[in-house]
Amino acid sequence: MIDETEVKRLWWHSRRGMLELDVLLVPFVEKAYRTLEREDQLRYQALIDHEDTDLFAWFLE
Repeated sequence: MIDETEVKRLWWHSRRGMLELDVLLVPFVEKAYRTLEREDQLRYQALIDHEDTDLFAWFLE
């Protein structure tokens, strides 16, 4: 079972302050995160620990 506190924390950390990232990450947490396998959830948690500039480069360049 998913810990809703964890989802809320991830939602908050997915709000990056950079619109381009916010429109990708926040809806992902809202709509898809809960359906991921645990291994993929852990990957997402590791992903959002990276710097905004790295995420921007990976997703949008």
